[in-house]
Amino acid sequence: MNRLVPAVCLAGLGWLTWAGTGVACCASAARPDGVTRPDPAALVARLGDPSYEVREEAAKGLVALGRTAEAAVARGLEDPDLEVRRQCAQLLPLVRRSDEDIRVDDFLVTGSEVGTAGAAGAAPLLGWAKFKELAGGDLGARRLYVELLRADRPLLETLARDPRAVGAQLAQRRQQVQQRFMFVQGKRPDGKEISTAEVAGCLLAAAAAQQGGALDVQGFYQLTNILFQPSVRACVEGNPAVGRLLEPVLKKYVADANTSHQALYLVVNLGLTELIETTVKPQIHKELAAAREGKGDLNKVQVAVNLAGQLGLQESIASEVRPLVQKLADEFAKTPTDMSKFYQVMNLAQQLNLRDVLDNSVKPAVLRMMAAAAEKDDVSALQQAMYPAQNLGMNDEIEAVLKPAAHRKVMAALRQPGDPNRLMQVLYLVQGMNMAETKEAVLKPAARRQVLAMLEKSDGVNELQQAVMTARNFGLQDLVEETVKPLTRQAAARAGASGDLNAVTQVYNLAQMLGMPDLIEKEVKPALQKAFANAASAKDVPVNQGTVYATLSLAQNLGMKEALPYAVKVAKTGSVPGYARGQALLLMAKLGDKELIPTVEGMLGDKTNIGALGINNMTLQAELRDLALAVLVKLTGQSLSDYGFPFFQMIPGATLTDNSPSVAGFGGTAAREAALKKWKEWRAAEKK
Repeated sequence: MNRLVPAVCLAGLGWLTWAGTGVACCASAARPDGVTRPDPAALVARLGDPSYEVREEAAKGLVALGRTAEAAVARGLEDPDLEVRRQCAQLLPLVRRSDEDIRVDDFLVTGSEVGTAGAAGAAPLLGWAKFKELAGGDLGARRLYVELLRADRPLLETLARDPRAVGAQLAQRRQQVQQRFMFVQGKRPDGKEISTAEVAGCLLAAAAAQQGGALDVQGFYQLTNILFQPSVRACVEGNPAVGRLLEPVLKKYVADANTSHQALYLVVNLGLTELIETTVKPQIHKELAAAREGKGDLNKVQVAVNLAGQLGLQESIASEVRPLVQKLADEFAKTPTDMSKFYQVMNLAQQLNLRDVLDNSVKPAVLRMMAAAAEKDDVSALQQAMYPAQNLGMNDEIEAVLKPAAHRKVMAALRQPGDPNRLMQVLYLVQGMNMAETKEAVLKPAARRQVLAMLEKSDGVNELQQAVMTARNFGLQDLVEETVKPLTRQAAARAGASGDLNAVTQVYNLAQMLGMPDLIEKEVKPALQKAFANAASAKDVPVNQGTVYATLSLAQNLGMKEALPYAVKVAKTGSVPGYARGQALLLMAKLGDKELIPTVEGMLGDKTNIGALGINNMTLQAELRDLALAVLVKLTGQSLSDYGFPFFQMIPGATLTDNSPSVAGFGGTAAREAALKKWKEWRAAEKK
């Protein structure tokens, strides 16, 4: 027999309703005392009755009994009747609900804090009154409240007791949300997407902080930074109640001259409909009115124009902004000084299609700028005039004024041979004006002569590198292949014979630039191994501070263990800058082993500053002893997070050797001392 199953659905987040009846079931606790309760086993048996009405009433009765019926429903999972087994599987989660679950589910549907399941005098739901004040009382707000209740009950307990204490949690909660967007090798640390409850908890703290007067401008910017994350925005856009938690914050900062542009942008792009009508549109009209009176800040006017366009306020934009654009364009036409401001005016005029302003004020100003640039012995002035002219489509003027001047600049540059920088300047100018014939017929031959001259007198790698860059910029690849590469092989031989670390490093970089892997493997790497050994053993030769960074990076990239003695020398040399000594320690951590422990332990008292790192609104100050400790932890296979290094606690999975030395810093002295103490205790235990 094909029997219909009672229509059970979960409205909201779990309230059971019965299709066709409009009746909401409640727990047995709501029944008056003394009423005889039906036998759960008998009700389970009736789930297999041929009558739909009988099955429906039996299911309703079991749900009403709640946990009293749990054992009978669980046994029904093994009933011979397929229909009984199927309905028991559906009903078991419902009869297992606690009294609070039933009360909360009822609250979702009715909005009543007591509900059909509540006894007289039941305590109010935790923090609901204050939450309702901030997020509203509609179904979306109730769903959000219940999600928070189930995911973060302590937050609502605090809200009920002391809303200011919730505001004090803002920095911590914002930091927790930010940590969700710290990527390690392209993956989220825990692999999970952020939840609406996490976002709502952070925004609830922000709203409480704002109402308590504890949210300053810096806190506002820090908060809004997380709202640009797509998954956070999705949480805000997915439930209007989440957006309402932002309203106390955004209402204040929309009206603040320093923050209005960011607050306006957020309101519009997060689709906060209520705020758009009550706060954003009036603020936009205020900005546009200021523009009409010639008092508007151009940056704010630009934001207002963009937002007004998104909100369909095009009718008032041009009439409000035109006077300011006209005024500023006229001023620039008389005295073309502030180019940044001029570009803003030009962009606004183009955006608003103010053709008369463009034709009568902007273009004449650009034409005068072009004429003035053509008379100057300054390539950059021509480039500066070229950009707005191209933007405005002034092609005839470019042909008549700028290109002849550019040609003169090219010829002047050729009269000053041996200056590759000036040659590059005119190359960029010629390319920008699409003067292909001039480049091919005039510049390339001149560049070829210059490269050959450079190579003739070349006595070092620096000149070869400059020749390569010039040849490539002018498309002279034949010179690179036929002349530069053979000279590079000769330079490699000389550097290898000298054993000079700086010279070999330069040759390596040049060979990399030229794509010569065979030279690197056969000649440069062996020469590097020899050079590192020489540099480490030469006690009377100081570390070359000009090249130490590049040399250490090269050794790390190549995984060259032969560089370890050199790294030890650098790390122990107090006259070397702290950051370079830190790089040396990182190289020791990456390529070294436990044999280095005594050497590194000798640096645990060195307080040399090696840098600072800002992360999640915390500044980590790193000293050489901090990094030495981190290296020891790494060499002994322990956890940096266990030692209290904040960076590695915030970013699970991060590795010491793939970051800068400053990641080993601490936020304060107490944390540093605790970590050093832990190492001493561990070391003492190991020696026993």
